[in-house]
Amino acid sequence: MKKMRYICFLILLFPLIASGQRQSLNLNEGWYFSDQKCAEAFLPDYDDSSWEQLDLPHDYSMNGDYDSINTPQNAWLPIADCWYRKKIQYDASWSGKRLYLWFDGVYMDSEVYVNGKLVGNRPYGFISFYFDITDFVHPGDNVICVRAKNEKAPTARFYHGSGIYGYTELLIVPEIHIPVSGGVFCHTISCSEKEAVVDISTEVLNNGEKAQKVLVRHILMNADGSEVLRSELSEVQLMALEKDTLSGRISVLKPRLWDCETPNLYKLCTEVLINGIVEDRIYTSVGIRTIDYNPNTGFYLNGKNIKLQGVCEHMEMLPVGFAIPDDLWRKRIMLLKNMGCNAIRTAHNPFPPKFYELCDELGMMIVDEIFDGWRRKGANDYGGRFFAKWWKKDVEDWIRRDRNHPSVIMWSVGNETGDTDIHNITEHIHLHDAWTRPTSGGNVLYGTDISGFTGQGGMPGALEKFHEENPERAIVLTEVPHTIQTRGFYRVPTWWRDKGGAVNEYKPYGTKQIFFDGLPRYRSSYDNCAVRLNARMSWKRTKNTPWIIGEFRWTGYDCLGESQFMGAEFPKRSYNAGIIDFAGFPKDHYYFYQSQWTQKPMVHILPHWTHPELKKGQEVPVVVYSNCDEVELFLNDKSLGRKKTGDLLDFVWQVPYVQGKIEAIGYNKGIISVSACHQTASYPEKLILSVDNPYEEKADGTVAYLDISSVDGEGNFVPWTCNEILFHVSGRTTVLGFENGNPIDGMNNKNLKRRFFYGLARGFFQNTTNDVPVKVTAATILGDTLFEDKTQVSIAVSSVMLRGRSTTDKYEIYYTLNGEKPDNNSLHYERAFMIKKNKQIRAAIYCNGERLFELKENFRKGKVTQFIDPMLQTEDVLKNKFVGPFDKEVIGRWSINETTYLFEKTGVLYEFSGKYFPKRVGQWWYDYPNDKFENPDDRGRGEIKWDKDSSISFIELSGQNENKLQITDGTVKKILDRTDKNKD
Repeated sequence: MKKMRYICFLILLFPLIASGQRQSLNLNEGWYFSDQKCAEAFLPDYDDSSWEQLDLPHDYSMNGDYDSINTPQNAWLPIADCWYRKKIQYDASWSGKRLYLWFDGVYMDSEVYVNGKLVGNRPYGFISFYFDITDFVHPGDNVICVRAKNEKAPTARFYHGSGIYGYTELLIVPEIHIPVSGGVFCHTISCSEKEAVVDISTEVLNNGEKAQKVLVRHILMNADGSEVLRSELSEVQLMALEKDTLSGRISVLKPRLWDCETPNLYKLCTEVLINGIVEDRIYTSVGIRTIDYNPNTGFYLNGKNIKLQGVCEHMEMLPVGFAIPDDLWRKRIMLLKNMGCNAIRTAHNPFPPKFYELCDELGMMIVDEIFDGWRRKGANDYGGRFFAKWWKKDVEDWIRRDRNHPSVIMWSVGNETGDTDIHNITEHIHLHDAWTRPTSGGNVLYGTDISGFTGQGGMPGALEKFHEENPERAIVLTEVPHTIQTRGFYRVPTWWRDKGGAVNEYKPYGTKQIFFDGLPRYRSSYDNCAVRLNARMSWKRTKNTPWIIGEFRWTGYDCLGESQFMGAEFPKRSYNAGIIDFAGFPKDHYYFYQSQWTQKPMVHILPHWTHPELKKGQEVPVVVYSNCDEVELFLNDKSLGRKKTGDLLDFVWQVPYVQGKIEAIGYNKGIISVSACHQTASYPEKLILSVDNPYEEKADGTVAYLDISSVDGEGNFVPWTCNEILFHVSGRTTVLGFENGNPIDGMNNKNLKRRFFYGLARGFFQNTTNDVPVKVTAATILGDTLFEDKTQVSIAVSSVMLRGRSTTDKYEIYYTLNGEKPDNNSLHYERAFMIKKNKQIRAAIYCNGERLFELKENFRKGKVTQFIDPMLQTEDVLKNKFVGPFDKEVIGRWSINETTYLFEKTGVLYEFSGKYFPKRVGQWWYDYPNDKFENPDDRGRGEIKWDKDSSISFIELSGQNENKLQITDGTVKKILDRTDKNKD
């Protein structure tokens, strides 16, 4: 196969400046919303005065509560049949113009009405669309009504939200105009440092009633507005109610190329002239760059051979869901870019237009994906209900919208839909993008331009075998590797999701478990929890294999939903596969990739060094990620040796535990370049609040992160803090919500409270008003909520300014130890104190004499055999919920009241209730022998009967629905008979 070459000169689709006869009316403010069934809500005189007033973008689901009555696919958040209404006043200047109503995105199956009449509908929830509403409006008030018919849960395999989650605008254009979407398309004929020859195709539509002679002019400008060149095409006759495409070429001398390090952009002005007068004009951003793909040597950007250092990303971001402000998109992309990431795969659907604009601006490449499936993959999804009828229209609109972005380097036709492009989506794509980019797909190996590997790309030998048999096929790892981490949580032994399956074994960090905090549904932040291939092995193979274009690991940020995998116990809301958690805090894998993908000297140590459960001398695997030549490790200023990077791209020491400081120093050419350390912390005593982006004086829409951390009396970070924090906001601002990264935290993201998760939490605030000052205050009761002997309790309060100068506030704290409501006659808090018994501590905090907070925290004395998250310590959550045991040597049955659990040799756990067919709960073990869970009889709730019967064999599964399993070997009858006999 010949070397594939794709060369593009690309422009952004959307107008940056309204000019000429074209106008744009922002419709994002002042909508009325209802989640109730309103059969007549589309009528113009419908009374919506009781509806909620809001601005767009809006994600209804993220304003709701996590609740077990909802679906795990949508992360236990609600969906609804949503209605939106807005009035707009007709302007006399619109007369004789065409009016288009544009939506960035509506989830899903939307209907749009204007003045009570249906304008159109669009089933796909991840596509931008527009309607011509010229004939539906009239002088005076006009009512726009949008219905998002999203009541059939689940409508996707992963979080999908509800409502108008993107921007909306009214475009007013002349009768003769460039089409709203994709009307200008450019590609490069040739390109070098000296010159770029560019072909520009411009569509012009005549909606008028008579023919007109039109001329198209292009003016290319530098980013500062200075003119580079201009070009006019020959005048053509455009017939009434017809569209024509006018093409021409321009030459750009010494072009400033677009790439990831220097994402240079030009500005292109495209004008339509009639009789020398500008009829229509738009400004668009322009990027000039070349891309090449070679099946033997990989990917080239502007002639330079580079690896795609990519991540897969679902669209949502907490705590806002799909309704992501522009600045939050920017922060998200930049955090990945600072890790060294240079490419994002939009898994598994297109994103809103702003994402692509920012990737152009920031230098982030995109593999743009259109569908999760071409058939039903979720109970009520697009693939099963609408794909057959709508896919061609959706593909066309998608390509026309995104084909001009320099950041887009590949089209993905779908995800895990089968190994062949059976619908010839590739051919349909190239009708609208004439070979400026190749196609691929998740696990689509044939029929596309490039073979894309997901799961099988991690199977031992599978990738190499495919390349040997198909040497002409270029290969990209669209979803490899799959690894799972929980920030701040560590387990030493290796864990495979599919134990007994095809996995890539490696030397483990250890076989004995030494850490016993956390929950069994968390996953270790060592690089030792994966599906088939861990991160280190995967990247080592990718960087050393020329014919692998690059890899897109699963995932960048934790993605919301998909919690039906590995068990769907409420309130588990994530598969937890990201290298950045929900709050935007990096996990340890972030620094592994940074060590491989960046040049600036860095060093990172794991785990932290505060482990009260460890005995002195207990051996701890200490791992360092660094891009330095050598790393030296110190424990309490004593060197433990200097090392070069190991076979799996890390530095590893086995260190006898002793409290104090552990430090890593990185050397380049023998000279110290960088260092990092952890210090053992004592009990938490204080809150530290910091803001990454204090507000400007004017409301500019920027987003500020408010980071909240827990420290001891010496200022050392306390990595096990999990207490609840309350917040108070003074001054007007938009509170987007709060997060902590805990994959099983079921607290509403919009509440003015959040628990710490392993010592950290974050608030999100948007600068939408001009008020001065804006202050946020936080308060908490700190201490270990489950303790064996005693624990220290502290009550802390702190504040930070989002805008304006800080004020001198006097805080006074009063508390009770017996659960009584506190007031200013209660105990006066002055310093931390110890408790040795069960206590419910309540505190009242006064600021300048005004009661600001009332806090409450329960402290319980008991045996700390396994940490249970405080938010789960309620009867309604724990009742009949499995909480142990967890050990690979536990094989057999475990009965609790009316429920029986079967532990398979393979590590799969099944649950029986009465005589129903078994439900697969998920995986249950880590590979650690001889730990304190060896005898499980004192674990769990209710009467327990343990029967270690190793003769119970593996249950062979058939069929697709795990809740209606077919049992093929008679095991169920045997188990149920034994259960009846042994019930207590």
